[in-house]
Amino acid sequence: MVGRLGVGTSQGYGGIEIDGVSHASESPMRVDIKWVGYDRIVSNAGTFKVNPRTNAYMTLSFGTLWCLAWGCLSVLYFTTGSDLETMVIFIILLSVGIYLIYVSLAYLFNHTEIVIWRGLMRVRTRPFPFRPGRSIECSEINSMEVETGSRRGLRRTEWPFTILQASKNDGGLVDLLRLSGVHTLRFQSIAREVQKGIVASRMARAGPAHG
Repeated sequence: MVGRLGVGTSQGYGGIEIDGVSHASESPMRVDIKWVGYDRIVSNAGTFKVNPRTNAYMTLSFGTLWCLAWGCLSVLYFTTGSDLETMVIFIILLSVGIYLIYVSLAYLFNHTEIVIWRGLMRVRTRPFPFRPGRSIECSEINSMEVETGSRRGLRRTEWPFTILQASKNDGGLVDLLRLSGVHTLRFQSIAREVQKGIVASRMARAGPAHG
């Protein structure tokens, strides 16, 4: 999914909204990453600016027209009689349009939320469950890692992306978030804040045991 961090105002980090009074307490910490802005496509012919929201609106329009067209054709066909095979074909064609509408709405309205609370870090997207959520115990996380990469596209085009990963105590890496067109420094800001929340949660949970 293509996206970029929005511009937040709560803590001045740009797209990062943090709830909680103090990192040293058990107050919940929330990092909210909104999928808005421009994506950059880097290719051998140069660097181009693409507005992914425009693409999402175009996909939404196409999916809506697709559903309306096949819906009207299916109604006209079923009024004159139909068989099971034709009905299945119409259902599949309508499902394609519904899928396009769902993906477009998910991109336009979704955002990724990282919540650290009571020794547990939860990563989820909402309001549409486009990506599966995951939960990791803070005690299992050693550090936060930021990696960059690129994906090949058409006509030798490259789509750069940045990944936010959790490095576990056993040496494994867990992908938490992957977005295209996001500057690495912004992901590093997220990684630092999440790391602070993890450390604070672990200290707060371990505090009573050492008291």
